[in-house]
Amino acid sequence: MEDLKNFEDALMKRLTSSRLGKDDLKKVSSALVSLKKEGFKIDGVELKDLSSVILHTRGIFPPPGGWDFIRKQMDAGKLKRFEGFPLGLLQLEDVRYQFEFEF
Repeated sequence: MEDLKNFEDALMKRLTSSRLGKDDLKKVSSALVSLKKEGFKIDGVELKDLSSVILHTRGIFPPPGGWDFIRKQMDAGKLKRFEGFPLGLLQLEDVRYQFEFEF
């Protein structure tokens, strides 16, 4: 739980330096904290423009419940794009995921 609070504080510092309004900031923050709660390992957050955020995460498979979360975000129209990039030459070592949320 402490890890989640530290993540949320660091995320707010990163996003407050952007030009996002308070409402958009809350939307972005809640979506990313939800991913963290689902068990995704967050590697980075990148603000694409004022209406979308790109999130970098990794893991061979999404955590339990991860696919349901992704599906719900897509159905709600929040998840604009989802990509997975396999890492490893001869055998799969990890997968880097990229989510693009639109607000």
